[in-house]
Amino acid sequence: MKFTQALLLTIYGLLLISCQQKFSVPPVSKEPTNVYTPGRFVWHDLVTPDVEQSKKFYGEVFGWSFESIGSGEKLYTIIKKDNENIGGIFPIPTNSKVKAGEWVASLSVSNINDAVNQTVLSGGKVLRGIQELNGRGKTALVSDPQGGILAYIKADGGDPVQKSPGFNEWLGMELWTNNMEASKEFYRFLVGYETEDRKDDKVSFTAFTKNGKIYAALLKNPTPEVRTHWMPYIRVENVITMVEKAKAAGATVLLAPSAAVRNSTVAIILDPTRAPLVLQEFTPTAQN
Repeated sequence: MKFTQALLLTIYGLLLISCQQKFSVPPVSKEPTNVYTPGRFVWHDLVTPDVEQSKKFYGEVFGWSFESIGSGEKLYTIIKKDNENIGGIFPIPTNSKVKAGEWVASLSVSNINDAVNQTVLSGGKVLRGIQELNGRGKTALVSDPQGGILAYIKADGGDPVQKSPGFNEWLGMELWTNNMEASKEFYRFLVGYETEDRKDDKVSFTAFTKNGKIYAALLKNPTPEVRTHWMPYIRVENVITMVEKAKAAGATVLLAPSAAVRNSTVAIILDPTRAPLVLQEFTPTAQN
């Protein structure tokens, strides 16, 4: 959560160097769809100081499996759920002073050049300019005007088929922002998000929607001393059980399930490398 832009640039650069050496990464969709859904987060990468520790944790807690390609500083690990690729893992260089992990999600955009230009014009920063990643497509790493770090992607072959998340799969992304109105405006221009203010139990939040579908969410940052950041959510069957499982595997609990917060359906944890994520029970509906 306190990742420096310089470190993220270094991590992202590892993949770019590898690609220049004919090092391929998997596409975001197993089969070509030739369909694009701008505004959807279609991929998730974990940057971590300890790849093996991260694999052990996510394997034990969520049942994910892994496939590594490359080695050393050119190592990239593919994350799989039920034999489907759902993300990847980058190693943080061993000489880095920062020892905490973080998830970086990739947002589908209709035109990556326009997205990057819009980010700069709005006061954001380009941490790594547009690059063609062998096997994946065009991508760029940016910081939005409030400091939220994410990647843009125009994927080769299209975006993955949109489906309701199963247990232990990505549920969605929520932007914890220090400036609600500025974030609403930026993402409205960037990907056409509409906003709908909601109140879930005692938590007020804003849904980012397109064509009546929720694509992401927005929340006033509950930790304003920390920069704006995108928080990943994982759908779980029983949040209390999963929190205990995560604790046993080395996680730190920041927010335990509580009746005061969304009827005990949500928890916030740090994985063993201190990458934050949210666990949530969730019942899909036609509106989700």
